[in-house]
Amino acid sequence: MIKLLKPEEFASARTLLDGLEIERDVKAKLLALLSACEANNVAMANKLVSVGRLQNLVFGKRTESLSGTLFSDAELVLDKHDSVEPELALAPDVAKTRRSGRRNLKLHAHTEVIRCSCNELSHGNTCPSCRRGNVHADRPLQKTVIQCVNLVVTQVYEIETLRCRSCGHTESAESPAVVNECIGKYHFSAIAHLALLRYHAGLPSHRMQDLTGMLGLSVPESTQFRLFEEAAKRLRYFLMQIKNSIANCDVTFRDDSPMRIMELDTEANSRKSVTVTTLVGLQGSKKFILYETSTRHAGEVFGKIMSRRAANAPPPLAMSDSLSANHAHNVTHIRTLACLVHARRNFFELVEHEPEETRLPLELVAQVYANESKFKGLPPADRLVQHQRHSGPLMAKLLDFSQRGTYRRGKNEDITKAFAYVVKHWERLTGFLKFEGAPLDNNEAERTLKRAIRHRRNSLFYRTEHGAAVGDVLMSIIATVIANGLNPIAFLTEALKNPPLPSANASLFQI
Repeated sequence: MIKLLKPEEFASARTLLDGLEIERDVKAKLLALLSACEANNVAMANKLVSVGRLQNLVFGKRTESLSGTLFSDAELVLDKHDSVEPELALAPDVAKTRRSGRRNLKLHAHTEVIRCSCNELSHGNTCPSCRRGNVHADRPLQKTVIQCVNLVVTQVYEIETLRCRSCGHTESAESPAVVNECIGKYHFSAIAHLALLRYHAGLPSHRMQDLTGMLGLSVPESTQFRLFEEAAKRLRYFLMQIKNSIANCDVTFRDDSPMRIMELDTEANSRKSVTVTTLVGLQGSKKFILYETSTRHAGEVFGKIMSRRAANAPPPLAMSDSLSANHAHNVTHIRTLACLVHARRNFFELVEHEPEETRLPLELVAQVYANESKFKGLPPADRLVQHQRHSGPLMAKLLDFSQRGTYRRGKNEDITKAFAYVVKHWERLTGFLKFEGAPLDNNEAERTLKRAIRHRRNSLFYRTEHGAAVGDVLMSIIATVIANGLNPIAFLTEALKNPPLPSANASLFQI
């Protein structure tokens, strides 16, 4: 392992050289050599950090917990002299309760109870064992059996037809309602299942074709897209409702990630890079999720959506990271927030190389999140007051430490950039200390974006912009329905039966 020297060690070596009584030329050469070694030490440290970032980018990082680093999460407690509020010391870890992994029968959505009766005995009969007493109904034994049925089941309805031998007139029996609830020969419930596998589970079309083939009926890739295309046309009203709902939410999150469209219309698009943007809107207990795959960045998509906001509505809280691509375009009447996790990550990546400089910022952020876990269930006004009282001094200490840190080290060092990030985005990072209901981070959008990333990893790309638009419609609706605790299969089936808006699900889109 490469041993890197600390700046204090170079300073002491320089002091030692200054005190030596040697020739001036020799001393100058030694000082120059020492300066070169110091510059090389800084470059090597930055190189190691860059290699670590590349490794995380390629192979992914399992966690950003400090367990296993130079100091663990258990040590992240402020010293008694540094603690602003003594009663805010982190509570000791509570031992996790061991669970069996079994789920309560009531949690199964589709449970059918089948009663099995005694064939030879009934209530009041003589006991066959002792021949003296009578048997009575007792608590039944429960034997649970979980079975799987085919994903696609084919049913052929033979409609009786009567023909007149004289005039040729025909009369047919009335077709069951299920026959008219289809696109082609595929029932809406089958389309809902296929859409969930494609745009939630992320299965590629060829893998879905193989899967359905193994289950008895192969659904070709071209047929899948034709069904999804028709379903997206019927469900576009829901996409419009999601956009309107996000535009009028009190809190919004946004982020984007690279995507690929093979046959991109370069004449209509000046840009060649494609991104998938996710917007999340929170309004009370409801959550709305929108995906858009295009050449526009998250800030541009957000600006377009916010043009739908009511003119007399108060400014929303808009959370994102600090990338310029995420800055809101053509939107001024908002309260912008920055992600505290991104600020923490800049220090976390340097734990191995700058343990002394990163320890206090990580401690302070850990304490702020400990406070958030305590205040999370409070009303927004009470949560704001508690954060101002307990987290405000901690954040002020972080700002002071960062401001002093920007002058202690070279401006091109990574630790200086981490300090400068906090100072530059301070107003946006402390939005939770100013506004009721303001979040601390952009994790809501980060988690939601994983669905699109999973789709990209499995399918690699969209072929056309039209295919991307179809996927955005279905993925947005599925994600919104799941986020609000509804059954996506039942919702999509009902929505396809009764476009544009099923009355049973109308309350989801009412703010």
